[in-house]
Amino acid sequence: MATIIDRAKNWFENFWSKPDPGLLKKEISAADGAFGRSIDSSYPSVGLSPEGLAQILRSSSTGNAERLLDLAEDMEERDPHYLSIMGTRKRQVSQLPITIEAASDDSQDQRVGDFIREWTTRDVIETELFDVLDGTGKGYSGSELVWNQDAKLWFPEAIKWRNPRWFTFDQQTGEIPMLLGGYEGAGERDLRGVPLPPAKFLFHLHPAKSGLPIRGGLGRALAWTYLFKNYVIKDWVSFVELYGRPLRIGKYPAGSTEKQIDTLMDAVLGIGHDFAAVIPQSMLIEIIESKGATGAAVYRELAEYLDQQMSKAVLGQTATTDSVTGGLGSGKEHGEVRADIERADAKLAAASLRRDVIAPMVRLNFGEGVAVPKVRIGREEDWDPDKMMPAIKTFVEMGGRVEESVVRDRLGLPDPPEDPDVKLLGKPAAEPDPEKTPASARKGGSGPEKPETAATQFLWGSYRPYSHGSGGGALADVVAAAVAERVAERLGSDPEAEIASYLTDDWNEILSPMVDPLVAAMQRATSYEEAIGALTASLDAMDTGPLQDAVARGSLVARGKALEEGGQ
Repeated sequence: MATIIDRAKNWFENFWSKPDPGLLKKEISAADGAFGRSIDSSYPSVGLSPEGLAQILRSSSTGNAERLLDLAEDMEERDPHYLSIMGTRKRQVSQLPITIEAASDDSQDQRVGDFIREWTTRDVIETELFDVLDGTGKGYSGSELVWNQDAKLWFPEAIKWRNPRWFTFDQQTGEIPMLLGGYEGAGERDLRGVPLPPAKFLFHLHPAKSGLPIRGGLGRALAWTYLFKNYVIKDWVSFVELYGRPLRIGKYPAGSTEKQIDTLMDAVLGIGHDFAAVIPQSMLIEIIESKGATGAAVYRELAEYLDQQMSKAVLGQTATTDSVTGGLGSGKEHGEVRADIERADAKLAAASLRRDVIAPMVRLNFGEGVAVPKVRIGREEDWDPDKMMPAIKTFVEMGGRVEESVVRDRLGLPDPPEDPDVKLLGKPAAEPDPEKTPASARKGGSGPEKPETAATQFLWGSYRPYSHGSGGGALADVVAAAVAERVAERLGSDPEAEIASYLTDDWNEILSPMVDPLVAAMQRATSYEEAIGALTASLDAMDTGPLQDAVARGSLVARGKALEEGGQ
């Protein structure tokens, strides 16, 4: 047990260790016979029997999965229906929009999010995701990251599909991915496999069921269905060859010579291909329609049944593939693939992309301890702006808080520039509404009358000195009066008690925005050095707004007390 834990720990540490810049720009896992990585296939589907398939499945369970992976590829090449539904499932997810959400509104997190978002707009990202989803049929897929550096920024220039036969798993747990044979610079060649170097591979696990990765692919689950369908098609072809054409009978008169009989036989055989023959007038050829042609329905029904089983396993439904009215999942599928399967595939792909590609990009370019943006692959209608924006507006008006960056990312809007000369759209300033102006500000005179309540009394005294900062005027008095009354309403008739209660009872809400980022940074750290770096990077994420608000309210109470006691 200790050995297994140690190997898993070593793999984890190797995966998150600092990448080797010398390897990042190289291709280290291409086909190379010296490392045991060949492009040749064993074509196990040729002459496949039930006994042979059982042997392939048993061998894969013990670590020799080469023939099973070859069989999964053969199935896509030899069965058009399987090729179609697998392609549909992979393309449906690979063509979904990718959304990058910055970790927070912090300026650095926003820069990180913009950098990653720009990289995901590459034209080839759909094709690369399609190759990553090759793991749907085989249980896993491995793609090599070929990096480039531009203006000191590292980014994957290409994500190249690699044959899954060139990867294996450790012999003890069957879960730790290894590169077959090794690579230049990895030391001695090892046909059992060497650990994957950090930041060099997007290794995607796509299990159709729980268990070892090699046993989680749909290709393994559908191997028996493929074999039975293969037998059905062969028998159907033989049946059609025998009974698909009419029976041809040649009749010759008594006393015909051997040569005449041979001539008639040649004519009967030839008419099956050329549908023309020359025979003596005394002879006769009779064509009889086969009565056994209706037996083909048995083969058709069995083949269609097996196709439906494949469709249910891959797409989750049969309504869009087999023309079955009211078929399983009819009306519930999301396009071609059932909606829940599509969402699950998208989440698996997003998790692999974030772990193996996005996280290394952040570490290489922005350092350790910087938060990794969230990656979401999914349909835009899952977040309908027409429904969500009014809900967010109501939520904010009720006192809720929402990060601006999250909303901007959902809407696909870039962050506003810091350049003051850039014209930005914003909410226009509203003119004061006389009907909504506080009563104390509408009583005429050169300025609003002083509020009458004790609470409004000292609030007015606190805000009044600042109401003429821009030159004075009635508008400034209206604003000051409105602020005073609104705050007074919130505080009630005893503002001192309300603010004192806020400062003492709500201390957790005041300090949590400051402390939580530090705690989260410590929890993400895996070493002392990383913890120190994470703490330093998290200082900008500390939200001091609630504390500032508490201090302001306390100052407000002090100001009110001073006014009541005759102070200035």
